[in-house]
Amino acid sequence: MVDGYRTTEIQKRLFDTYLSYIVSKYPDLNEDESRDIASKMVSEQPSDLEALVEFPPPHSTGGSIDVVLVFKDKINIKSDYWMEPAMVPFGAKFDEMMDIVHRDKRSETTFYEKKAELNSEEQKALEYRRILYHALTEVGFTNYYNEFWHYDFRNQFYALATGGQTAEFGFAGGINNGKIVEDLSAEQEVFDDYLASHDSVEAQRVKHHFGL
Repeated sequence: MVDGYRTTEIQKRLFDTYLSYIVSKYPDLNEDESRDIASKMVSEQPSDLEALVEFPPPHSTGGSIDVVLVFKDKINIKSDYWMEPAMVPFGAKFDEMMDIVHRDKRSETTFYEKKAELNSEEQKALEYRRILYHALTEVGFTNYYNEFWHYDFRNQFYALATGGQTAEFGFAGGINNGKIVEDLSAEQEVFDDYLASHDSVEAQRVKHHFGL
């Protein structure tokens, strides 16, 4: 699992980064067009706090996960960049939306399903996507069709995909005196366990991976 619950700070930073890329890559687009494209891959969170509570980004509900399959024998936890060389060939990189050539086209879950002819590498990518899809949907998750790695459970994306009227999972944080409050005690507990068995300098270097 690459990503799960995201704080509002992380979510905003991801959206702003992708929006900046869209603006620089396609300067002829107006602001609304650029935001629409960016929102396709990274949900923009409302700036109004009341709207944030009612319409949070899916990852800020705790009900969204980003998942890939990896070859166990290729995992190297000593590297910050272990995932890409360990990931099975999905026919696209994780978070490929800023790829110069492909942009977000290959990120669609059914990209290879729609191709009339597949070479051997594309056929393998199709098979791995199907394995991931069925493994998660058979235990109750739904897939966000624009991202082969994104799956939802009981949040607004899940409700939309299953025909539900409301989402069971809303904003995982809260608002107190006009400020966003988010409980990171679980993330802190896991990091503290990691810190107890690793060099403190090394632990601080990877602390951001724990959502802190």
